[in-house]
Amino acid sequence: MINLQLEISNLISEKKYQKVIFLLNSNCKDMPQSSYHNILGICFAGIHDKAKAIKNFKLSIHYDKKDPKPCFNLASLYSLDNEEKKLADRFFLKANELDSKNIRYKISYANYLSKLSNKRAENYYYQAIELRPDFPEALIGLTELYIGQNKLKETVDICNKYFAKYKKDPVLLNNLSAALIKLGRFKEAIIELQSSLKLNDKFYSPYLNLGICYYELGNIKLSIKYFISTMQINNSDEICLTYYARALLELNKPIESAQYFRRAYKINKDPIIWMLLSEVFLKFRKINFGIKQSKKAINLDPNHPDRFMFISHYLFMLRYSDNLIEYNYLNEAKKLTSNLRSDAVTKLNINKTISKKPIIGFVSGDLNKHPVGMFLLNTLEYLRKNFIINAYYNHTIDDLVSAKLRKEFHSWKNIYNLSDVEACKLIRDDKVNILFDLSGHTSRNRLWIFKYRSAPIQISWIGYLASTGVTEIDYLVADKYTVPGEHFKNFEEKIIQLPSIWNTYHYDEKIEKNIFPPCINNNYLTLGFFNNPNKINKENLELLSDLAISNKKINIIFKYKNFNHPLIKNKIINFFKKKSAPIENIHFEGGAPRDEFLKAYNRIDISIDPINYNGGSSSFESVMMGVPVMSIIGDTFLSRCGYSINMNLGLNKMIAVNKKDFIEKINYFYENMQELASIRKTLITKAKFSPLFDHKKLSQNLINELNNLLKNNY
Repeated sequence: MINLQLEISNLISEKKYQKVIFLLNSNCKDMPQSSYHNILGICFAGIHDKAKAIKNFKLSIHYDKKDPKPCFNLASLYSLDNEEKKLADRFFLKANELDSKNIRYKISYANYLSKLSNKRAENYYYQAIELRPDFPEALIGLTELYIGQNKLKETVDICNKYFAKYKKDPVLLNNLSAALIKLGRFKEAIIELQSSLKLNDKFYSPYLNLGICYYELGNIKLSIKYFISTMQINNSDEICLTYYARALLELNKPIESAQYFRRAYKINKDPIIWMLLSEVFLKFRKINFGIKQSKKAINLDPNHPDRFMFISHYLFMLRYSDNLIEYNYLNEAKKLTSNLRSDAVTKLNINKTISKKPIIGFVSGDLNKHPVGMFLLNTLEYLRKNFIINAYYNHTIDDLVSAKLRKEFHSWKNIYNLSDVEACKLIRDDKVNILFDLSGHTSRNRLWIFKYRSAPIQISWIGYLASTGVTEIDYLVADKYTVPGEHFKNFEEKIIQLPSIWNTYHYDEKIEKNIFPPCINNNYLTLGFFNNPNKINKENLELLSDLAISNKKINIIFKYKNFNHPLIKNKIINFFKKKSAPIENIHFEGGAPRDEFLKAYNRIDISIDPINYNGGSSSFESVMMGVPVMSIIGDTFLSRCGYSINMNLGLNKMIAVNKKDFIEKINYFYENMQELASIRKTLITKAKFSPLFDHKKLSQNLINELNNLLKNNY
């Protein structure tokens, strides 16, 4: 009998079910009826004869009601059918009652409950862990349950509690790292992932997660290495394909990037992938087509949980359009952001009191080495004298600028892993009186926190120079030049109109500056377009090619990250050729470290301000280096920044009313280089002591406006 049972066991493990059935039918005289029918049930289940399998498991239970094995087997069979959930649950429960010490029963039941999102799953995982603290399967199941529920801190805590007993299981290490990644603790995740690979280098998830970590930390080249390793093991993981495509885009490989985005989308038609693909078209200089594709992402899944991200992305891309009419943009923004309210926040208390010092909050994903962080840095020391200032940071990058900013804030809280409702509650609990949004529709925005009315007064500033369309944002900070009174109608927000500049920038003393324009020695003008290539739309190409035609002794240097990419260079060159504009005097350079980039201004005579989407930090840096910026007055906040900068500097001759006027003014300075030299001679000093770099004056103007708002609203 023992030999027969051993033979049957071996045959079942080899999935030779028909042979077992034959053996049972010819050699079962001494076998208990319960065992006989249980084994038959296993065999019929193995050959997919469900009806006979169920019949035999039930007979086995009939002959021995205290045997948990047929109950468990029957439960496992029922669990495969969504229509038989109640029966599966009944027999899983029965098996666990009959044998409460069987870890396999507990884990299987927990896994089944977890798949159904049943709250009891957690309890059964814990029961299994208590039975066998050195058995990793239960903890693996529990951590996967927690990650699915976004209980990330709990995942980390439970892993750390039991790790010593599991001797660093590779799957468990990967689950821990997945939680750490979602928490934005990438450096910690890397340590665990590297340990996981040492235990098992055939498991592809650690390679993928390492790639994600390095990507989020900004080490794109190293992330590429791990994404390639992932694809060598599994080339159909859409997360890997998507991240790899994003990394290729960062490395200026838009064609290859598009290929991998499309591969990812074929596997999983997630609108997020389509949204990211639309960014590729900016690199191809197919701006309007990219905008259309971005809008398509909004409508691919109207119920997608990240639909607002698609809306933000589309509205942001609209800013690059060369045929944008501001009022139409506003209507689009209002329409798309008008819905999606949450009942979860209506019960939260909102602060209606002011403490000794009013509390001001700043929400941003750019409190780091980003223009927004650089713009904000120098105003905080003045703001903190009058207010309690809190930072609500939506990013994981912690660089030198972040460190400087953190010292200026009274409170610094990371909201990267908080839901909008959780973040809203946090801000309301902090009793914030005025809340600033520094992102608008740019990436890493948290506009829905404002949609939920997290503070009594909500203001947009710095990060997005247009209306968000979000009705719950009450005000937008501008100045009398960027948003004159007649343009107020183009904004959903009320305009806080500062008397000078809307923003200030950090003045860098240590960079060597050349007060003499190169044209004096060269006998020709050198113009610089030191802005993002995304701003090179058709209007700008028309302007620059017409300028080149008008004067063959004008050189243009295109300098920024990606300008030396063949795709972008050829796009510009081909446009010039089509217009019969000379190409021998246009030059292309890529990006550079900041100090080196700033020194490049010493090689140009005048900076060119992009039409429609004016320079921000680039224009401030240009005049800081003593190089004036020629700008055309537009009809939007974005297209009037250069106008504001020049008006605050008293450089009326650097303001053009249209393209014809722009070309005439540039040619005027070609004919009058000494006049340009005169402007350059005093510009460095003039800029330094102008409102552009007067953080105290800007702060005081803003403080006055905020105090008036507090007075009128409390």
